[in-house]
Amino acid sequence: MEKEKLSLVKRWEGTPLYCEKYEEESKPNYVMHVRRECPFYNNNNPIKVEKTNDLRNKLYGGLFGFCIGDALGVPVEFSSREERQKDPVNEMRAYGTHHQPFGTWSDDTSLMLCLIEAINHGYSIKSVADNFVKYYTKGYLTPYGEVFDIGISTRIAIEKLHAGINPIECGGKAESDNGNGSLMRILPLAFYGRNMNAGDLIKMIEEVSALTHAHKRSKLACIFYTVYAIQIIL
Repeated sequence: MEKEKLSLVKRWEGTPLYCEKYEEESKPNYVMHVRRECPFYNNNNPIKVEKTNDLRNKLYGGLFGFCIGDALGVPVEFSSREERQKDPVNEMRAYGTHHQPFGTWSDDTSLMLCLIEAINHGYSIKSVADNFVKYYTKGYLTPYGEVFDIGISTRIAIEKLHAGINPIECGGKAESDNGNGSLMRILPLAFYGRNMNAGDLIKMIEEVSALTHAHKRSKLACIFYTVYAIQIIL
């Protein structure tokens, strides 16, 4: 047990997500929440963001807000509304559903980061698809270099991408394939495509959604969400 504790501490020490309290914690696997709040949180490598104008402020506010919301939700994923009403999330938690440390983001943020990294070099559906495969096979843009959870529809689609199938043919098209898997990562397209004409913007949104979720309802939800976000930006 002592070796496991030291290994856990060593794994995250020196990263922005390291919590000094881990040195004193011993958590059996069956315990969901030893401590919910981390009062000893210490960011060893803060991100310096220069907000030079209103657009950059909105950009970072939207993206960092998404990441923080994701990290807040990871420990309580799959819990019921009734559970959350009795025990609302008012602080950053650890352990929980996926047995992860404080501040851990999920596949939602990782795949959004994959999209950002791709469009930073100019939009290409192949680049986005390649990043998704790197995420799944190599833990690319995950908190600790490994995938600890992934949605079923997303996993099946990325396995098709990995097999070399046309990217926009990989997402499930059946009504049973519907879900939020593409919607949760689509926000960066609002910033990237805010000045595009409607036809090109919609085509891009549908392609990015179809990588994992190709049902028309999933794609339409992504279009509504992105256009709404663009209106907020403007």
